[in-house]
Amino acid sequence: MKIYAICLTVLFAAAAGQAGAQVQYSENQAETERLFLDAYQRKIEGKIDEAINIYKEVFKIDERSPVPAYELARIYFAKSEADEAIRWAKIAADLDPANVFYDELLADIYHTNGRYEEAAQVYEGMIKNQPFDESLYFKLAYQWVKSNDIPKALKVYDDLEKKTGVSEELARRKQALYMGTGDTKKAGKELEKLVLAFPKNMEYRHLLAGFYLQTGNDEAAEKVYRQILEIDPSNPRAMMALAGQQSGNSDEARYLNSLKPAFGERDVSIDLKIAKILPFINKVAEKGDPALADAVLELTAILETVHPGEAKAFAASGDLLYHSGRYELALEKYRKALDLDDSVFAIWEQTLFIYARAFRYQELAKAAESAIDIFPNRGSLYYLYGLAQLELGDPEDAISLLDQALLMSSADPLLRQGILAAMGQAQSELGRYEDAARSFGESLSLNPNNPETLARQSLALNGQDGQNQQAREAAEKALKIAPQSALCLDAMGWSLYHSKKWPEARQQLEKALSLSQERDPRILEHYGDLLFQAGEQDRAIEFWQKARTNGRHTRLLDRKINEKKLIE
Repeated sequence: MKIYAICLTVLFAAAAGQAGAQVQYSENQAETERLFLDAYQRKIEGKIDEAINIYKEVFKIDERSPVPAYELARIYFAKSEADEAIRWAKIAADLDPANVFYDELLADIYHTNGRYEEAAQVYEGMIKNQPFDESLYFKLAYQWVKSNDIPKALKVYDDLEKKTGVSEELARRKQALYMGTGDTKKAGKELEKLVLAFPKNMEYRHLLAGFYLQTGNDEAAEKVYRQILEIDPSNPRAMMALAGQQSGNSDEARYLNSLKPAFGERDVSIDLKIAKILPFINKVAEKGDPALADAVLELTAILETVHPGEAKAFAASGDLLYHSGRYELALEKYRKALDLDDSVFAIWEQTLFIYARAFRYQELAKAAESAIDIFPNRGSLYYLYGLAQLELGDPEDAISLLDQALLMSSADPLLRQGILAAMGQAQSELGRYEDAARSFGESLSLNPNNPETLARQSLALNGQDGQNQQAREAAEKALKIAPQSALCLDAMGWSLYHSKKWPEARQQLEKALSLSQERDPRILEHYGDLLFQAGEQDRAIEFWQKARTNGRHTRLLDRKINEKKLIE
């Protein structure tokens, strides 16, 4: 609802103007003014019914005055009493046809109550009195649109166009109405008319070309882009659009190379540029093609230079590097993107996955904590933070975080599997074997062949009385499914260790060390234990210390290092 705030002085002046200028008030006028002030006071005090009665009393004193009728209409409108509001608004408008406030109020009451045709009739009357007030035409057209009478709305715009000439606003409004009726031909004509009226305005030509593309008329769009280049040969958006027309499956490299001039233009939106290469980024994500990634990276490198303050440029480079297997380089790009804009969840998630993949659990924990501050309702963040705490030797904190992750993962079975597997391992490390069995059971019920779950189950079972055979079977199954997984190799090696098969255990753990680049603190500790069993005490202590340097802090590991002996 609009607020029709007119000070009492203006209202009284309008009322007095009807009777002509007077030097002195009559007794009736004095009484009317007193009552008006009284009614106004009651209204601001919230005594609405009392105010209504007083305004009606004022109207009885002078039924030629529109002011009390107007005030009554406003009050009833505010009370959502449509019939009374309309009745009094019509009285006010009839008594003073030249007062636009009265007509505006009446039209607004009609509109608010869904009586659009009647509102339109009011605006038509106002236009007769004010034929050059453009806002009235737009309000009138809107009523016809709400009435679903599009032809009448279009006629209103045509009438206004005859008075004011072609304009962008009118062209866009008429185009939208034609599009709504499915008449794309007439919709296009409106934009063509705009281009003819303003032939030097390149933005209007781009608007027309975009419309043609939207409606599937690529040939017409290409023609417009070529016209733009005839006028402005270095127009980057047109250059990019025509480069897109040349795109083909046969020569991706040539197509991508053709985009470079436009990518080097600062005036072209980065969003438009990203849209051009997004299909190729998705293709790299799907197929991991490093050659295609390199070709697109040449373009994202240009974006980084031309748009150094845009996180999207660095995120695009990060995605290409990540999906082509260059994780450390991807991490650099993602971290730069986060420095520029830390509000994009996908960048945080990819960053955390890289830390987890690289066994950089201290950095994973720190980054996950920061991400949770920004995205407190994302289950994957709690999972990755919990996983980091588990590998760093804090199973209690891990369980707390993983519990939170579980609450948020009901709709994501894949995430839930990982959470439950990590939960089972943490519970086992605290001696809660029954809870651990339930967690592993639930994870395996979602996927009995999940190598991560099987490997963590094996690690949890090793050392438990009578569980070595089951631990061995779980590790063997996991390794068969994922032979290049450091986690699965560690599980296999640790199972062989507990079976006192030292040479075989060493072989598996050394493979795990290599794949983890000697970063995984749990694998480092396991290998240290194996070395001690093999009589290599100094090297054992060296690997225990490496485990601690990489963030693993447990009382058992501290005792091994301090006492320089194996403690199990």
